[in-house]
Amino acid sequence: MFYKKKIYFYIIGSLSLILGYAIKENSAGGGLHDFNVLSPHILNFSKDNNIAIKLFFSDGSALIHSPFFYFVSGKITNLLKNFDNFRIFYLLFCLVLPYIHFKILKEKFSSNKNMIYILSFLIFLSPYYRTSAIWTLGDNLSLIFFGLFVFFLVKGEKSLKLPHFIFSLFFLVLCSYTRYYYSTFWILYIYIVYKNFDFKSLIQIIAISFLLAIPAFIYFEYVINNYNFLTLISGYSNFNLIKNIIQILSILSFYILPFIIIDKENFIKFYKKKYNYMFFTFFLLVSLFAIGELDYKIVHGGGVFFKLNNFFSLRFPIIIFFSVFFSILSIIYICKNKIVEKQIQNYILFFCLIISFPINVIYQKYFDPLYLFLIFGLLSSDRIKSYILKDKVSILFVFSYFLFFLGFSFVYYYN
Repeated sequence: MFYKKKIYFYIIGSLSLILGYAIKENSAGGGLHDFNVLSPHILNFSKDNNIAIKLFFSDGSALIHSPFFYFVSGKITNLLKNFDNFRIFYLLFCLVLPYIHFKILKEKFSSNKNMIYILSFLIFLSPYYRTSAIWTLGDNLSLIFFGLFVFFLVKGEKSLKLPHFIFSLFFLVLCSYTRYYYSTFWILYIYIVYKNFDFKSLIQIIAISFLLAIPAFIYFEYVINNYNFLTLISGYSNFNLIKNIIQILSILSFYILPFIIIDKENFIKFYKKKYNYMFFTFFLLVSLFAIGELDYKIVHGGGVFFKLNNFFSLRFPIIIFFSVFFSILSIIYICKNKIVEKQIQNYILFFCLIISFPINVIYQKYFDPLYLFLIFGLLSSDRIKSYILKDKVSILFVFSYFLFFLGFSFVYYYN
């Protein structure tokens, strides 16, 4: 019975994505624009590598990405004879991502298969996953590699077999070659290796990491010496660290919110005992917002709560303030673990996430559906286990929350 339900859910999700392709769904808003700007690079790499690489590095909007996705896509386009065939191939290839998420959940939480599958289906409700698949953007390829990194890491933590960790490292490297910013998760990875293995194994893993990173060193040495790479990328990395942290925390609060709502009794009980955390966080943020002199009226990026604050034209960014306040309290809450090493691991995870985006504009798409792999894959928390064991009504609330977000996004960006 469970197997049939699983197949039905997967077929429905897959058909919804194919329908989205047919009607040119753009529920993330920027899909068509990104497609028009970036898809020519796939076509360039399908014709001539030398010309393609020159055009790629002369395009400031492309160079914040690696050319890896465009190079591979160009070669597959050649094999499939034309770009339209490749777009359909990529759409179907993206259907593997919800299955990878299901395998992670099944590996980590095997107690409630029905709830696990409903949670894995959430990926189909992500406007950003759907837009990347429909408009042939590289975000989903990096997420597939990241998902495989998480899967083998979770499997390795259970088995304590070094080959699982080596497979995990391999996919993290592929993920980082697709999108540079995922490389920061190597810090978390190496901590988990350090925690589970002896010094000799740690050195072996570091040595393998270095060998796998050699192509990246050669690549950056080449583009820095032959192209105006540092000057071009400086325009994207001219950022304010405090504002970046505020944007990231504000975006994260949107994704943590439904899970805290279904666990609100325990959340309130926790802060009745730890009210000092709450007051300290509140006054720290008041001071930060008061003396920060930051411009919160941004045209692009920032996420849902930045857009809401701008929509109401509030003089003080009160919506942003409380979203960040809630985010910090929620992170403290879900990071709690009786095992100190696990709790440290959780905070390292969020540290890696925060330093991943040293750029001046942060978009919500960077975290969606990445948040699912972080919360239900890499985070070591008893709170997360309780979400898996929640009753159907609670899980359906989470499902409805993200279904509403998808519906609203579709209508909001509908032309």
